[in-house]
Amino acid sequence: SVVATPSVVATPNVVATPSVVATPNVVATPSVVATPSVVATPSVVATPSVVATPNVVATPSVVAAPKALSPNHPSSDTDAAALPAGSVIGNYTIEEKIGQGTAGPIYRAVQQSMSRAVELHTLDKEQSHRPEAIQRFLGNASRKANVRHPYILAVYEAGEGEGIYYYAGEFIEGTSLEHLRLDEAKIDSQTALNVIKISAEVLKHFDEGKIRHEMIRGESILLGKNNRPRIRNLAANEPFQQAEPPEQIQALAGIVEQVLKPDQSTARANIQGLLAQMHGTAQPPLTTWDEVLALVKTLEPKIVPADAYKLNAQDRAAIMAVEEAKKRQRRSIIYSTITSLLVLTVLLGAVYWFFFVNGYTKVVVNNSVEIPAGEFTYQSGEKVTLPTFWIDEYEVTIAQYAEFLDWIKKNPDKVAQYEHPDQPKGLSHIPGEWADKDGNPGFYSGATHWKQYKSVPYNINDPVIYVDWYSAYAYAKWKGRRLPTEQEWEKAARGSNGFIYPWGNEPVAKNANTDADLSNGKNLRPPVDGYPQWSPVDAMKKDKSPYGVYDMAGNVAEWTATMDKGEKFGPEVPVIRGGQYYHALKPLTERTLKLSRLNSDPGLGFRTVSDTPPKAETQPGATK
Repeated sequence: SVVATPSVVATPNVVATPSVVATPNVVATPSVVATPSVVATPSVVATPSVVATPNVVATPSVVAAPKALSPNHPSSDTDAAALPAGSVIGNYTIEEKIGQGTAGPIYRAVQQSMSRAVELHTLDKEQSHRPEAIQRFLGNASRKANVRHPYILAVYEAGEGEGIYYYAGEFIEGTSLEHLRLDEAKIDSQTALNVIKISAEVLKHFDEGKIRHEMIRGESILLGKNNRPRIRNLAANEPFQQAEPPEQIQALAGIVEQVLKPDQSTARANIQGLLAQMHGTAQPPLTTWDEVLALVKTLEPKIVPADAYKLNAQDRAAIMAVEEAKKRQRRSIIYSTITSLLVLTVLLGAVYWFFFVNGYTKVVVNNSVEIPAGEFTYQSGEKVTLPTFWIDEYEVTIAQYAEFLDWIKKNPDKVAQYEHPDQPKGLSHIPGEWADKDGNPGFYSGATHWKQYKSVPYNINDPVIYVDWYSAYAYAKWKGRRLPTEQEWEKAARGSNGFIYPWGNEPVAKNANTDADLSNGKNLRPPVDGYPQWSPVDAMKKDKSPYGVYDMAGNVAEWTATMDKGEKFGPEVPVIRGGQYYHALKPLTERTLKLSRLNSDPGLGFRTVSDTPPKAETQPGATK
């Protein structure tokens, strides 16, 4: 009798619409939200904990019409300036506009080098001539790339092409809450509760990490497969609109209220009570994300067989018959299990023989090459003198890096002594896509067991990939070595004569593993260098510098210890040198600057150097 009916709770049309809350140039003040005087008094609105038991909460099967959740919903606004399908920006081909970000249009695009779909966020064309707008856009992209959270869409890289500044990130099939609102589509109570929970966890992560971020908007919240919420990356160096938790909580309540399915269920009444407390129109008002999450937890459904006591005698007899049948089944299973184990033992023996004996690959030994002291030609003709140093003959391989990860697993308390002082907390040094995930093999098991990765030949002597700069630094220090400077790298590659390519001054595509044989997603080009993507580090015999160092012109590009601001990216980032399998053959003088030290790439690896002659064993636990 104490519970207020849903009709008593503040109706959605009383609350400020998301367009007032979320647009970048109009900051919604708390006074814009419905005042307590307009809504039912706090004493009348029942708190969610008082409403009917959680086991009655509506299940996710009550979903809005399918059209509202159609993948890649196009932007509803008419934007004559939007890029047409087929437009190419750098390494990306536009497919369609899917949203509007705070800085400009958002597109679904294909990253050609990876053959994967991405979200491509762009800067409005009219802003592209303003240095301060470009600096803000790229600075915000850099901040986003350094955020890691399972519910936040990752950001890969930023750049400029055809006069358009962009950053690319993770793409999921789904639609935003803003598109649902425009379509007048609705979500059920359980989906709404999940949206509030995921959004709260993400915004709490930002606040606890003191990460500056944009205001949450309907465009920021995506519903993917099975209505699973994901959040677009809100991190920003210079947010267009930032607010404290109470304002963000009110904004989130307004967004959800606009798309909540109207019905008379207890589950909706619970959500309405929660939204009222988030708005501050019911007691107690929710002003922190911990308070929101605590209340959400009380509303999450619990599976309780509420009608179990209603079982009649016939039902109980049926259950007993089933239990008796199960006992007989168990006896049968014991005998069949023994037989199955014998068969499995034979099968495992066959698998072991195939993958570990018959499929054994001899590990390449990565020797150090001495680069003598003296003068060499650097870049466009500058004469530079360097002391003697020793550099890896090959790029660091999967087999070598696996030793490092195995040592970390056995010595977790000793890892910090090898890490860079600026390394972000929680970095694991396990490369992206190294481990198996969702039944798909990572590149380590691909190299060790299947001898292929993503349908391309791959083994433990191929270069390790997806390694960020901090992990390359830690590995080198663990080996008793360091990353090369870009001057050291260039001398080892060009020799004292300053060759443009390791073998001389003439470009010969077949001498290095470049994009000449790269799959274009449908067919392989006619073989040139013999490798569609990665190659073993000792395979390209002609990609050998005058000093005897391999793969400087191809295979994978390499991290160096040299930092440079570059022209566009603001903060200093590591210089990357060398060619890679998904780019055409380029001169050894070419320099590349990525977005940050946390960047990783399937075409990016590294090698190490030392100032002293190599020793038989230079780090704890290393194998000779």
